[in-house]
Amino acid sequence: VTLVHRGDEILQYATEFNRKTGLERLQKAGIEIMTGTSVVEVSPDDNEGSNVMDRQCRVTIQKDDQLDTLDSDILLWTAGAMATNTQQGILNSKLPRDSSGRIVTDKYLQV
Repeated sequence: VTLVHRGDEILQYATEFNRKTGLERLQKAGIEIMTGTSVVEVSPDDNEGSNVMDRQCRVTIQKDDQLDTLDSDILLWTAGAMATNTQQGILNSKLPRDSSGRIVTDKYLQV
């Protein structure tokens, strides 16, 4: 498992204790943490199966000026912990929302 995070540290809005504990537990679980790294492209693997559940993807990442590729069986992408104050992007989309403004998904987390 690889956690790719664009920021300089994970859990940046958590307390120092929670940040340190979270980092230690992720590392103890064998999770590779890549901070200061951006996902620049996600594409299907060339060896796709006929069933969408059998497919893999290739994730292109960038740290500084260096590009690298990760192969992935499962890709979980999050969009952050705080709402933006701009009227651009996902907040200005026509995606379905619940009464709290969260995007509504199905049981597969798809819109």
